[in-house]
Amino acid sequence: MATPRPAICLTLLLPALLFAQLTTGFLEGHAPAGTAIHITGGLGFRASAVTDASGHFAIALPDGRYQVLIGNQPPVTVRVAANEAT
Repeated sequence: MATPRPAICLTLLLPALLFAQLTTGFLEGHAPAGTAIHITGGLGFRASAVTDASGHFAIALPDGRYQVLIGNQPPVTVRVAANEAT
């Protein structure tokens, strides 16, 4: 049996990779350095991030609506759209 050729493997995987890129967006923002960011979404989705030394954070998320808690501030609802930064 012959081993799969790289071109065939790439052809089979490329549509899946492109689809993944089309369904994610970015949530970006600023808060004091070291602030915890907690994100919740539908179906029990949860993600966390921490601001860097300059207070910046960025996280890739699937297209959808999320509750975002930044530090001890009240949560806010945001909409992340595919291929956009929010």
